[in-house]
Amino acid sequence: MIASFSNPNNCYLFVSNRSEFITAEGFCQQQGGHLTSIANAFDNMFLSQEAFSAFHDNEADNYWIGGTNELIPGEWSWIDGTLFNYADWMKVSIHDLKESVFVADLVRALSTRIYYPPCFRHQCWIGLYTVSNNTIWNWTDDSSFDYLGWSHGEPNWPGDENCGSLMLTNCNGDNTNYWNNVECTYNTENFVCKKPRS
Repeated sequence: MIASFSNPNNCYLFVSNRSEFITAEGFCQQQGGHLTSIANAFDNMFLSQEAFSAFHDNEADNYWIGGTNELIPGEWSWIDGTLFNYADWMKVSIHDLKESVFVADLVRALSTRIYYPPCFRHQCWIGLYTVSNNTIWNWTDDSSFDYLGWSHGEPNWPGDENCGSLMLTNCNGDNTNYWNNVECTYNTENFVCKKPRS
């Protein structure tokens, strides 16, 4: 467990275990916490740096955080219940409507699931989720959602990508240390738990 510099009442556990969002959240609850919520840019950078150190030996460079839109459809929130008022969404590489339509049609033609490029294996679950088609996001620990770390163009795919992850390396633009929404059933190799300091 690593103590937070900005809030000494919180500790973080960095876990390398390929998991879906709900499995990662269950593990965090067993440890007395939730997938992490992120309140501000300082916490976002702290978690990014610590995650890079903790996960540098494995192939993944992303991890789950507690952001999801599964609780209230279309609304992003932290699974811990904190206010979702800070976001750091990842930038996308689509430059205009024509490219957007082409990519959407191509993905739809090739698969019934959303396509994630290889760089997406480098992310980490955090305690971020929505059940309201990307309109309201929550933290799993019910902390206030007052910092937004979404990358540009995120969150996207309302109703399909309802959980949030933190990108550890650049993917489709300058998005290292930004949030990306992905399907909650996506298996990422890392996640970060947060719990009150004991």
